[in-house]
Amino acid sequence: MKEISIVIPTYKRSSSVRDLLKSVDEQVYDFNKLEMIVVSNFEDAELENSINSMDLQNIEVQLLIASKQGANASRNLGIKKSTAEIIYLLDDDCRLNKNNFLNELVSLHKKHKNAGVIGGGYEVSLCASVEERAYNLISKEWQYIHKLGSLTSTRLVGGNVSYKRSVFENHNEFFDESIYYGGSESEFHKRLFKKNIEMMYFPNLTVLHESRVDENDIINKARKQAITHSQFDIDGGGYIEQKKTYQDNLSVWALKASKNNKEYRRIIELMSLYNWVYHSVLKKPKISLLKLRWDRVVFMNKRRSEAGRL
Repeated sequence: MKEISIVIPTYKRSSSVRDLLKSVDEQVYDFNKLEMIVVSNFEDAELENSINSMDLQNIEVQLLIASKQGANASRNLGIKKSTAEIIYLLDDDCRLNKNNFLNELVSLHKKHKNAGVIGGGYEVSLCASVEERAYNLISKEWQYIHKLGSLTSTRLVGGNVSYKRSVFENHNEFFDESIYYGGSESEFHKRLFKKNIEMMYFPNLTVLHESRVDENDIINKARKQAITHSQFDIDGGGYIEQKKTYQDNLSVWALKASKNNKEYRRIIELMSLYNWVYHSVLKKPKISLLKLRWDRVVFMNKRRSEAGRL
């Protein structure tokens, strides 16, 4: 049996998949223990041709077709076709930027034998846009462990998370394929938590995330994630009694992620925009994306006016 099966759900991102496969091919790892599975939503001749034309030195890639919309359908197909002891889900807009990543992941699973799920976070490149950096901090804050010294967490992102095979074989739990919008993995992790399956988050277990988001994408993601979290009562992250700490964290992180004061103000603005959209949708789940985009002009003008008076 293989040691790791990497499952990559994708849809019309052949260029990103190529970059990801190259990063796996460059790992320092015993590739005889590795299984690579790429799962596309529907037929994609461009993706197939792109993978077949790659000069990969160490890995062989199995391409599957989910024939159903959504990352969860692709995840489930890849999981069911996998054969390894550890099943690692990796999003198609990510890359392994540490050449010893797979060995580190295996070591964590061996060390924490009772952990059914082990996940990490995202980091961005030095040339990432301000919008990408802001969205990365939003994701980082959601995953942030407020309880010092604790590694147990259900806030695991679907693009950098791994499972022991026993999670699926012993519990017969899979991703809900009716969910194909933001935070589609959160409901699954909540179900696993209710079954007392131990889940662990390691902040330093990061992959490079190239989300390529703009301001409209941030609005759309906030809306979709709020809908999912509201529908399935998902932990939204943060605590009222720690609001000051929450704000301080974001300010410090934003400062570190900024090259100048203008970027710092813009990153803070985008994170505030995300929070405003998220909470607006929680209050009014049926609010349209068009309405949010229209109202954001008023919100942004008000915030800039308030910031100008400080």
